[in-house]
Amino acid sequence: MTETTEKTVIIKNQNYTQGLIDTIFCFVELLLVIRLLMKLAAADAANAIVGGIYTLTNVIVTPFKYLIGDMNIVGARDGMIFEGSTIMAILVVGLIASIITSLYRRNVIEIIKEKRTKKSE
Repeated sequence: MTETTEKTVIIKNQNYTQGLIDTIFCFVELLLVIRLLMKLAAADAANAIVGGIYTLTNVIVTPFKYLIGDMNIVGARDGMIFEGSTIMAILVVGLIASIITSLYRRNVIEIIKEKRTKKSE
């Protein structure tokens, strides 16, 4: 395999893997945004879909509930809640996604440089 071909294969694999990482984190963030909107709309947790989303996202949101409390919104509907913990979870998940993507890119660049060095020796 030539150097250009190896580099192309590595870059294609990088794009696929990076796309997969981005998709997973986007899905998690989307679930968190849906959770936030459902809490604001006072959605019924007894509903199977709503309860399922709450259950899935609880794992991510629970650690932040101890840092940031929830605010009950007194308004037209009882049970409307603004979850600061969900906002914090969205920010942290985004930050983790950026860090993982950046580390992955750096690792791929190092692999390409290492292969070049081995070829030149």
